Amino acid sequence: IKGAVLGMLVTLVIQSSSATTVMVVGFVNSGIMELSQAIGIIMGANIGTTITAWILSLTNISSSNIFVELLKPDSFSPVLALIGIFMILVSKKSRRRDLGEIFVSFAVLIFGMTTMSGAVAGLKDWPGFSEVIMLFANNPILGLLTGAVVTGIIQSSAASIGILQAL
Repeated sequence: IKGAVLGMLVTLVIQSSSATTVMVVGFVNSGIMELSQAIGIIMGANIGTTITAWILSLTNISSSNIFVELLKPDSFSPVLALIGIFMILVSKKSRRRDLGEIFVSFAVLIFGMTTMSGAVAGLKDWPGFSEVIMLFANNPILGLLTGAVVTGIIQSSAASIGILQAL
């Protein structure tokens, strides 16, 4: 459980389950860590990616309630960026500067995902695209392989999930 929590936190901080997994595999190969310890961390890395995807999915909710609107990453990420920049510029302690960098990195991630979602949103108007998507509905193995290839190409499962959510 501790390993899963650690993997989740590391993935949330560096926003890359691939990087977390590569580091852990390197630690196992060098003898710093045992395989049984690595399994929990890698599982946690995947949970961290799932949490990132869940946070990104909040972008698509719509409501007239102000509290629900504040939950959207587009609403709170600029505030996090400002807090992070302030912490980086003013703090003398490295822990606070590091936390500020995490806040800024998260805000940049949200901005990138929002931009990417806007870029692929036009695909819904392309008639051939819906036909391609229907191929995946009829053949889930093809969808699984396509998702693996796209994730392998862009090296980010969070980005793949963000694109899929936008579509």
